[in-house]
Amino acid sequence: YVSLMVPNQPLSMAADVIDALGGVSAVAELTQTSYRAAHNWKQRGQFPAKVHLVMVNALHLKGIYAAPSLWGMVEAAE
Repeated sequence: YVSLMVPNQPLSMAADVIDALGGVSAVAELTQTSYRAAHNWKQRGQFPAKVHLVMVNALHLKGIYAAPSLWGMVEAAE
């Protein structure tokens, strides 16, 4: 796995979001879920919608943005 994080670009991979938030253990703690659940998200490449706000807020505090589609959200057309 090679991270392709580009400055000022929204993250588009679940693994990059998890890495940006400090890893699987940190995400599990942040979302109040098990390590196994957070690890599964990384493998599946998508997060459940119920953790969207807490994760997006944590990313925002770091100046990082992620694609809403990672949480199954539909993005508005430009």
